[in-house]
Amino acid sequence: MTNYLGRQWDDLQPAGGESGQAYFATNHEGKFFLKRNSTPFLAVLSAEGFVPRLKWTQRLENGDVITAQKWANGHLFTHEEMTSPRVIDMMQRIHTSRALNILLKKLMRM
Repeated sequence: MTNYLGRQWDDLQPAGGESGQAYFATNHEGKFFLKRNSTPFLAVLSAEGFVPRLKWTQRLENGDVITAQKWANGHLFTHEEMTSPRVIDMMQRIHTSRALNILLKKLMRM
């Protein structure tokens, strides 16, 4: 058992990716995806229902922020899936999201 962020984890493994700051973790509450210093878009994507909802966030003493989401199994879409009405609808909702648009404008001013 590993203690990380004040929580007990049965398993804590790197999840891969280019940043090296993503982890797969399990404990008595289930499976989680942990990410250090994720993009501000994650909170909006979660609130809008495009990705699994954030379970918690925690700011570390050094200023880093850790986010946790329930793990969701997924796969890369095939060409046929990418052209399906369901995916097209989701992409349209992402590109017309008022909350995402506001966040993008704020980030562009920085």
